Amino acid sequence: IDEAVNNAEEAQRLLGNFKREIADINLITNTDITVSYFEIFSSKFYDSLIYDFVVLAEIGRSMDIVKYAKNHIDKAMSKLYEEKVTNEFLYNQTQEQINNLIKSS
Repeated sequence: IDEAVNNAEEAQRLLGNFKREIADINLITNTDITVSYFEIFSSKFYDSLIYDFVVLAEIGRSMDIVKYAKNHIDKAMSKLYEEKVTNEFLYNQTQEQINNLIKSS
């Protein structure tokens, strides 16, 4: 994207130079040569590149936010799983103690 933006900027700069040269020719020859179609194309092309760059940057930020949220969810799920295993272990130990008390009574 950066290379495309740089190339578009260079093309726009060269188009400006070309427009000035055409203006000089118009003064000398008293004719009317325009480059408006080139200017419109260049402007639209450059604006599209900038828009694409901004959209891609926003997509990248959104992806980072999603990855951050996923990481926190994964950590929470891992912690919940550890608590589940611990609670099952404690439950089984308690059940075993209850059974032992019943048997010894």
